[in-house]
Amino acid sequence: MFMIATDSWTWLMCFLIKKVLLQTTDELNAYRLLSLLYNPSITYLLDYLRRAMTSYREVAQIVESIILQVISLRHPSFDVLRIITLDLFTEPFLLDNMSNQAMSDMVTQLPLGPWLVVVGDLVKEGAIKDDASMAGLLMNVTEMGYIQHGKYLDDHVLAKYAKAIQLLLSHLPVSFLTSNYIHVQDDAGRDSSDEDVEMIELPTKISPLIKNRLESLYNTEKINSLLSRCMQLTATDSNAIRFVSSFINTLLLRWPMKKNDILNTLLYKSVAMQQLLQTLWQSWSASKEAQLFGQEQIIYRLNEAISLLTDADSSESWSTLYLLCEIYTRLLLTIADTELLSDDLNQHPFQLKQIIQLSTHLKTISFVMFWRADNMDLSREISHSGIQLHQLRSTITQLLQQIHMRDSRRSFCPTDHWLIKDLNTDNFSSAAVAEEFNLETDQQEKKLSKGRLAIISPRLGILNNIPFVVPFEQRVEIFQQFIQNDKKRNNIDERFRARVGATIRRDHIFEDGFNAFHKLDVGLKDKVAISFVDEFGLEEAGIDGGGVFKEFLTGLSHEAFDVNYGLFVATPEQLLYPNPNSFATESQQLEYFRFLGLIIGKAVYEGILLDVPFASFFLKKCLGKVNYLDDLSSLDPELYKGLLSLKKYDGNVEDLSLDFTVTHDEMGSSKTIELVPNGSQVPVTNQNRIQYIYLVANYRLNVQIAKQCRAFFKGLSTIVDIKWLRMFNEQELQVLLGGASIPIDLADLRANTVLAGYDERDATIQNFWKALESFDNTLRMKFVKFVTSCSRPPLLGFKELVPKFCIRNAGVDDDRLPTSSTCVNLLKLPNFSSYRVLREKLLYAITADAGFDLS
Repeated sequence: MFMIATDSWTWLMCFLIKKVLLQTTDELNAYRLLSLLYNPSITYLLDYLRRAMTSYREVAQIVESIILQVISLRHPSFDVLRIITLDLFTEPFLLDNMSNQAMSDMVTQLPLGPWLVVVGDLVKEGAIKDDASMAGLLMNVTEMGYIQHGKYLDDHVLAKYAKAIQLLLSHLPVSFLTSNYIHVQDDAGRDSSDEDVEMIELPTKISPLIKNRLESLYNTEKINSLLSRCMQLTATDSNAIRFVSSFINTLLLRWPMKKNDILNTLLYKSVAMQQLLQTLWQSWSASKEAQLFGQEQIIYRLNEAISLLTDADSSESWSTLYLLCEIYTRLLLTIADTELLSDDLNQHPFQLKQIIQLSTHLKTISFVMFWRADNMDLSREISHSGIQLHQLRSTITQLLQQIHMRDSRRSFCPTDHWLIKDLNTDNFSSAAVAEEFNLETDQQEKKLSKGRLAIISPRLGILNNIPFVVPFEQRVEIFQQFIQNDKKRNNIDERFRARVGATIRRDHIFEDGFNAFHKLDVGLKDKVAISFVDEFGLEEAGIDGGGVFKEFLTGLSHEAFDVNYGLFVATPEQLLYPNPNSFATESQQLEYFRFLGLIIGKAVYEGILLDVPFASFFLKKCLGKVNYLDDLSSLDPELYKGLLSLKKYDGNVEDLSLDFTVTHDEMGSSKTIELVPNGSQVPVTNQNRIQYIYLVANYRLNVQIAKQCRAFFKGLSTIVDIKWLRMFNEQELQVLLGGASIPIDLADLRANTVLAGYDERDATIQNFWKALESFDNTLRMKFVKFVTSCSRPPLLGFKELVPKFCIRNAGVDDDRLPTSSTCVNLLKLPNFSSYRVLREKLLYAITADAGFDLS
């Protein structure tokens, strides 16, 4: 009937479907169209089809028939496959309402492998001109793979199928895959509260039908099926993990709304998670990149390291590592420390030696990418992996931080494992202080996220993201220098008279302190003078040279952080965290929390140690981090054990009659909180128990105290810059607030002691040091608290005490007890007649908190 070439006939069939049956408005080649329409037979066929279309079902049947004719050519040429792809399979909804039989016939007759290669070539050539056609091709290619649950995707075709989808997703505008609003930020960091975030509205000229269809094509069930098929291939082909990694990474990066589904599938619903992570690890650890970044002395091979990061031939290795980091980071959210430290691969996929080795790789990669951030284009894509350098750095750094956090809690890495070998810390410190000073002077730092900060100041980028590669003592010295520079900028001089003052009643320290200072905000950085009023309303004599203000801070903290006051409560280990009850979120209570943040910030700013033991999950939350399952052990050990038991439960979880709610007891009454919408109607099952465990821990550790923590941190960061705080983790921040939890070094204390009315050779002084040496460390800590108000020594030793510890002669009197003035670190020690009397009196004084004397 038709005397035209095969490719023209194919094109005509595509035209019939698009222009007549589907009635689209795509532009066609006018010359080619006219040349065909001059054929009377074709004109007759068009008229016949128009008259024949009496129902949608008839249209669908004609579409089926023509498609099968088009693809049933015995040996379709490359040109024919291009025509089919460009003029037919770019049509959205093309395969809708085709019968299962027609779909099966189509996929068996179409040479899938060559066709998928053509699809990839057309995408790379830019032959697909509009976004709707790209979306249509993605829909149709995806649908072809789902026919009979992927039955026709043998191992040979699967790689081409994954590559074709990867290319299509990479070239499709993100607006087809997300909501109408997305976050735009410079770095893909997860601790996003301190990132620069901008909301932009995406183009709205997108058919909602297309977006909905893409959503349904990539629903959880179909993603599970596709990923499981890919994972099965990696079990038989060790090289397949590389293209599979690249494919999955594209899904994660281009379709962020599907990220949770994808990661949960990989961890809990596909092949064994242990097998997947081990395969990824083996692939990565055998690469040339792993060999280089496994070197501890990376500082001498920086140029080589940067070359590998930007080498086109390295893209497969980076794709493998990126996926490994994404999956393992997600897994660690619900892995207990005991499971992590176990060599039982049924509990955890890696042995400890592998975790240590992995952390070395991550540490050196992250260090190089921050250290040389000013020499790298972090928006650059790593070859054709779809991964930008800043995304790789962010994902690697997040996992590195997680492993370091675990090691900080329960050490398993070698000594000095986290430090960068041969890094010149003296030069690093001085340069970091100079960079910070310039930033502060320029007044631009408040607009900088961690990512932009790292580009402008590589050293500050390291201190804010991977501070643990620099020794803690070095960071403390940098921190103290930051404060000194800040005081200079704000013209704060200890030699001058205080610009801020207040009169405080000794029996109303918190109330009067709040009324006097809570509105000062950054003004509280100034020197503050305190006058105390006794119970009779009489102002106490004396001038505040700093010691009285220290006493004020100490007294206020004792009052405000007392659990009986109601703002804070204690864990079973007597560690403090904000009261989670609803009344603590009222506006006045939140103002109290903000004020206490100011007070703690002022103490840190002045180097005054406060004996207030905070729970680590509270400090972690204040630093802008998120708490996870293993942090729950310190808050509620019983609930923690229960959730771990649920995680390991071998039976049917539904038999436990749990649902997605938690019960909170408050003021004698119980309140039920739904963890998900209609949570009381959602049973906990074997499939969703990990989500339940995560949500319960998240509610107790994050949601309940979120407002209180934000208010506290708002006050704290008003005095102490957030950049400075980010140099420390939660354990180190506790040391910063309350001193080092180390044995009291008497030699250090003695070397930094001033004598008044005594000489080092006096018998009383000799007996005093002899008595302290006879005390165990617990008693020595009581003594230090007795004279300084804090039981722990300063961060960098007793040389940091201001003023220095002083022993003053209190006269000859064997009946008198030693007394102290903690505000000035002073011990008033009588000139006792013997060692025995001195030891007894000193021991009684420090254990009974005897006699505070302000003289």
